[in-house]
Amino acid sequence: MPAPLELSLRTARRVALSAQGLDAASRRPSVPSDADVLAVVEALGCVQLDPISVVDRSHRLVLFARLGDHDPGAAERLAYGERTLFEYWAHAASLVPTSQLHLHRPLMAAWRSGRAMPARLREWTRANAALRRRILAILRERGPTPAAGLGMAEARPWTSTGWTHERTTGRMLDVLWLQGRITVAARRGNARLWDLAERHLPAQALTAPPRPRRATREAALRALRALVVATARDISNHLLRGRYDGLPALLHDLVRRGEI
Repeated sequence: MPAPLELSLRTARRVALSAQGLDAASRRPSVPSDADVLAVVEALGCVQLDPISVVDRSHRLVLFARLGDHDPGAAERLAYGERTLFEYWAHAASLVPTSQLHLHRPLMAAWRSGRAMPARLREWTRANAALRRRILAILRERGPTPAAGLGMAEARPWTSTGWTHERTTGRMLDVLWLQGRITVAARRGNARLWDLAERHLPAQALTAPPRPRRATREAALRALRALVVATARDISNHLLRGRYDGLPALLHDLVRRGEI
């Protein structure tokens, strides 16, 4: 096993900032292109989405910190036009690279099987099978549709002590989204337009058998490249938060192989 690499705290800080594109020495293009925006998201693995906007939307602030003044519509073009980005759950609701869809297939499969669902949500989803079928049928017929056009009065309401209380249609959309059956096809302001995922994401990647071990290994390496200096907990919290099964053993093996 390789000898440990020792870094000063100052050096560790500098390489971490450099890897994140936040240091003063980072070369920023004078006029950032859509390709530059895509490269930043691919390097980070994900950029969190948040509807709250005080100065600007969170994903635009992340990109501005790394690229400076750029076209604020670039991320939206990449996600809803070119489809080189798509919305999915990373460490939170995020824009993630379509080229890395295979990293998220294990979570999609776990939601489809019900393994990833809390028992109450799993039972509620089964009880609302008619609502699920209606949503998929409408999307298949109409294409991109807002949530307001997808509900049904007969559905069993979703109850919660949190902000999802009585968001019955929205809760079913969340389930279908996490299952990889539907995706955000476009946005009108903060409102999402939903459509079948098969129309917007690569069919081969979307239907490929999930490979959890392979995805965990690749995601851990991507997380470490983005963080550069990190604890196992830091890696676990990045990109696929809480979904790195067997991470301690994996990291030990990667050190043994001299890869990290």
